[in-house]
Amino acid sequence: MVATNAQQIKDTVNCISNQTSAPRVSLMTALSITLGLSKIVDANNPTRMNLLLILQVVIGLTGYGFKHLCEAFVSKVTKDKIGFSRSTMYNALQDKRINWLGIMSAICLTVAKRTLKKRPWQLVVDDTLILRNSSKHVELLAKVYDHNRKTYHKGFTVLTVAATDGKNTVPLAFALLSSSRDRNCLNKGKKAIKGSSRAGKKRTQARMPKMNVLLSMLKDIQKMGISVEAVLMDSWFSSPSQVRRVHALGFDVVTMLRIGKTKYKTKSGKTFNTAEIAEQIRNSKTSAGIAKSILVDLGDGLVGKLIFVRNWCNDSAKRRPYIPLLCTKSSWSDKKIRAMYKRRWSIEVLYRNLKGLFGLQSGNQAQNFEANIALLCIAHIRYAVAIFAKSELFPKESLEKVCSMLTLEAVYSEPLEEHLTTLKNLAKLKNQLQAEIEINVLSTPGALSSPCQTVMLVLNYIGIRLDDLIQHSVEDMSPCSQEMLFNRVKHGNIIGQISFLKSTNGVN
Repeated sequence: MVATNAQQIKDTVNCISNQTSAPRVSLMTALSITLGLSKIVDANNPTRMNLLLILQVVIGLTGYGFKHLCEAFVSKVTKDKIGFSRSTMYNALQDKRINWLGIMSAICLTVAKRTLKKRPWQLVVDDTLILRNSSKHVELLAKVYDHNRKTYHKGFTVLTVAATDGKNTVPLAFALLSSSRDRNCLNKGKKAIKGSSRAGKKRTQARMPKMNVLLSMLKDIQKMGISVEAVLMDSWFSSPSQVRRVHALGFDVVTMLRIGKTKYKTKSGKTFNTAEIAEQIRNSKTSAGIAKSILVDLGDGLVGKLIFVRNWCNDSAKRRPYIPLLCTKSSWSDKKIRAMYKRRWSIEVLYRNLKGLFGLQSGNQAQNFEANIALLCIAHIRYAVAIFAKSELFPKESLEKVCSMLTLEAVYSEPLEEHLTTLKNLAKLKNQLQAEIEINVLSTPGALSSPCQTVMLVLNYIGIRLDDLIQHSVEDMSPCSQEMLFNRVKHGNIIGQISFLKSTNGVN
């Protein structure tokens, strides 16, 4: 395990220096202990399943790049390392008693508190489509509209609320939505489920309007007790009534507006729409970064600030050279509003990573609604654990390389203490041989004669052979174990005299 704070480093060094017996540890075990996964799982798992093991193994499948999780149970690389059957995993995914959303939110909140350094955070709200065009019998499958391709698809909408500090982004909650219209809901499900149960509430929420679901999610996040500076939203959530509803919960809002005919009123009583202001700016041919700033009355005594910012997207700059941004905090400067809204793009990067690396889109073949939610929770948990490992253990590595380290070799790794003890003993043996030859041979009269030169050659040969032996011991370890070993050597200064560790393949 790579120590994550000064006390852990000190304990590790003392343990190895005293040659005391140490427990078997692995990367996932270490992360599980640090994040408190055992307590989180116990609090949300009333069944007798070993859900912690299932969760660790499923996270450990991240680095293999499987398109679907079920492929791991037939792959020669992983099938003998999993430790349970595919039916066991699907039973855990479909069990209505397991609160997968609670597990995901608790883990992500813990990761956010350790990863997001700057306070207060901003909340970013957005949605994305999960396409299931080849499906027929998926519960609550809906016909959803893709605004980018201007067409309908079969699938779901995932509404996400994530926390960001401008550098890292961690999802805190999500909702899997079908359609609130009966004609667009293709499969309403056959089983009768009580509406008061957790499963019934999920299904009721899936048929609710998107804005009502968002308000419910924001209320849940409020109960987490985190400090939030603003909620960043896209133009799909930007109507004055929606902004007022979010602000009524105690959140300031920064959102992009559409260039349209929605009327806004100034403090002096004049009315205008964004299309009129955009045309005025276009005719003035200004080149300012912020072309206009107006205080507007949003109703219910709420005064906001509307600014027009130069479009930073080259593809649409000719059609829409300036973008209107609305902020409910009228005392903020124009530059602060612009800089804060730029952080909204972090959720687009989040969706790209979730779909490309963690199976949000392709790692799902379930028909049961609970299983669909559970698989999405696993994708979010995988992402949160990878972000945490990158922040705490491998800060210089890319997220893709960290994902490659989250493999079953990391779950079932050999004890690093044994490797470290062996390497330390070999290093001591090398130093002792050098010292003994220098004292007993090279310090004698005639040390510069031909026999002594022969001894020097022998000494160099012994040193080279021992270096080769140590290097082969390192190369026999998995890349993940090599990386953790190097970090322990670097931060703990245990065997820093072995310089070749820095150039060993797989150890950067």
